[in-house]
Amino acid sequence: CRYYCESLQDWVPPPNTYTIIWIQWVLIYLTDTDVIRFLRRCNDALLSNSSSIIVMKENSCSITEDGLFVLDTEDASVTRSLPYLLKLIEAAGLEVVHQETQTNFPDDLFDVPMLAIQRKNTSESKDGNISTNIT
Repeated sequence: CRYYCESLQDWVPPPNTYTIIWIQWVLIYLTDTDVIRFLRRCNDALLSNSSSIIVMKENSCSITEDGLFVLDTEDASVTRSLPYLLKLIEAAGLEVVHQETQTNFPDDLFDVPMLAIQRKNTSESKDGNISTNIT
């Protein structure tokens, strides 16, 4: 196990190194572009075998007529809806291979999806372009 004291925007993990990368309650502090770039770097850091995985556990909000995310100006966080998170994952060239929702949380808290993510079998989304048009 390794611990890094560095901002996610700047962290560049060594390529082809990790079997698992665990991401929990931190992506809410990144912009969409930074989330996609971070996930791409994590993808590159996974060992090339098919069992390497990224686990993501983040709060998610419901989709409302106000939008796909909730902005908290007090702590400068963005809580995204699950479809929004899935679009960011896809934009990073990754796909969800397993999904569950955290249980036994108080009703007044956001849902917490737990996602197992792996690289797609194609080189799709690796062209360097980042689109943040989530609709």
